[in-house]
Amino acid sequence: MKNISVISGGASGMGKASARRLAADGPVLLCDINESLLEQVRKEFEDEGLEAYIKVADITSPEQLAELAEYAQSLGTVKNVVHAAAKDFNTVEPMPEPEASEEIVNNVIFGTINMVDAFLPVLENGSFITFSSLAADSATITDDDYDLWDEVYEDDFEERVKEAVNNLEPLFGMPQHAYHAYCYAKAFCRHFVAANAARFAEKGCHIVAVSPGSFDTPLLAPQKAAQDGHGAENLASVTAMQRIGQPEEMAELVYDLCQPLMFYITGFNITMDGGTYAVTHVAQLD
Repeated sequence: MKNISVISGGASGMGKASARRLAADGPVLLCDINESLLEQVRKEFEDEGLEAYIKVADITSPEQLAELAEYAQSLGTVKNVVHAAAKDFNTVEPMPEPEASEEIVNNVIFGTINMVDAFLPVLENGSFITFSSLAADSATITDDDYDLWDEVYEDDFEERVKEAVNNLEPLFGMPQHAYHAYCYAKAFCRHFVAANAARFAEKGCHIVAVSPGSFDTPLLAPQKAAQDGHGAENLASVTAMQRIGQPEEMAELVYDLCQPLMFYITGFNITMDGGTYAVTHVAQLD
């Protein structure tokens, strides 16, 4: 049977770039909530000689992800799962609070949990790569939060985590509560990856989080357009490389992590941010 790579959020951005890179080695199954974009990407890949399948699925729905996993198994052996689908604080900005922050929680926290629950049973000797974010480093996480995150499968977890998000303190004086929720949720993703290391290893698999900084994707468009059109320049200015990242760079990291010799990296986060964390947290030498 063929080895299959499954990519959520595969219709655009770093998910699409990761799918294209993995498709060089074998068929890919792309899922997204945007059917028309999925169709466009499928045709684009096929025109490039790549074998691609698509399925509309909402990561907040365990039932739809169970169907996605079943479909993936019908295509071959599920070898790699790349979870790139997510909403950020820009995509929920028009929504009022607390709905905007709850949308972040449902998508980022429960979307990640749902993807793991759907694909851990079908993965064998494979890779699960999930996207966190550099924004996770901005979150203020307490011992109470870590204790809560360790009870992810308790019946009251959803109620408690949403209450914790609603009670978050402002970050950097920013008024958007959804930004604080996003940072918190992406920090949860890193913790959840670490908490899953042993049970993935039992199946000969590894699980890794990747945290992008500023990358030239559709999600970054509002920030690039901000500050009278100088947003991109300002984002680049806080990187050591003095530029925004390209999706293909992250895709190459994802591809490398899916290789068997990388399986000893597990339960861990890898940041690709052009040196943003370094220059904003450590005095740079002349």
